Amino acid sequence: MGDIYASALGTTVLRHCAVPQRPSELDGEVVVLVEAGGALDPHHLQHPVHAHNLVQELNATNYCDVCQLQAIKTLGTAYRCASGCDWDCCQMCFNSSGQVLDREAAARMKLQAALGVHGELVASGVRYEKEQARWRVRFATHAAAEAVVALTEGAALAGAVAIFCYHNGRPYAERGCERGRATPLPPPPPRALPPPSACIHVAAQHAPLATAHTHAPLVIVPPLPF
Repeated sequence: MGDIYASALGTTVLRHCAVPQRPSELDGEVVVLVEAGGALDPHHLQHPVHAHNLVQELNATNYCDVCQLQAIKTLGTAYRCASGCDWDCCQMCFNSSGQVLDREAAARMKLQAALGVHGELVASGVRYEKEQARWRVRFATHAAAEAVVALTEGAALAGAVAIFCYHNGRPYAERGCERGRATPLPPPPPRALPPPSACIHVAAQHAPLATAHTHAPLVIVPPLPF
């Protein structure tokens, strides 16, 4: 255990000096945070004839740009370009594009292809956690996972915001949030007491106040007989 100190929010914090040992079930586990709407985001919307991502938005006065390629004017669209282009698509054209099928499987294949060249992946070890909006990837060895993290620190992974090992084995003193706390704070300086002469002078000033009050006599009430 380490020292106990108060945080900026007034909460008492108990800091460990030693990092707990990595559990065996977390060996080789890597977390990949994805960019919203990026290539690794399984919930991004795209159409083959448009380069940008789409956003779902109903508009009854716009014409479908995909239908216009076939000289068909379809009034009423369900999707538009998320980057601000004047491009719209109706629901029928979007469904027939095939992009509405398993987008998670497509993103998984891209992630496997990008990380698989750096180390062997465990079978069924690539899974998407929807609530956290992140991928969990497991390598056959933890050394391979650490090597991938080191390689991707300098070169960005397309569609990923960050990639790191699930278990953080760095000592607490080397982490950014713990910088400056590796050495315990020195104790506060001793409180200086006034000299005895000052205490006598203050007591003499307040001495008349003690004699100016009249104290009432002390009355003792006997207990009742019942």
